[in-house]
Amino acid sequence: RHGLTLKRRDWWDFKSVMSLCNQLYPVGHGSHATASEVSVTYYGYPDHARTDVEMTPKIAPNGKIGDAVQYRRDFPDGRIGSDPTQSNVEDGGKIVTAAAQAVLDEVRRFSA
Repeated sequence: RHGLTLKRRDWWDFKSVMSLCNQLYPVGHGSHATASEVSVTYYGYPDHARTDVEMTPKIAPNGKIGDAVQYRRDFPDGRIGSDPTQSNVEDGGKIVTAAAQAVLDEVRRFSA
């Protein structure tokens, strides 16, 4: 085999991206349905961004994922430790830019 071998990386796997996300959302970033995930989605679909949503509780509970029954019981709205009402299109653009740069940097290192 010659050339590059592909490997899977999620945008949130990069330290530089998570560092930015933690700066943008120091409280309530969470681990599922996060402010960064929603901001990236808003960036991709700005016409669907919603700033009028209120969540109760504001920051979702944290916990571990077990089976589907436990998940629905413990996290009825799908959020884990997050407050996605912080999300916005501008932050999504910053995160996408940081992720694109991180991917390019990784490809350069990987192909060297």
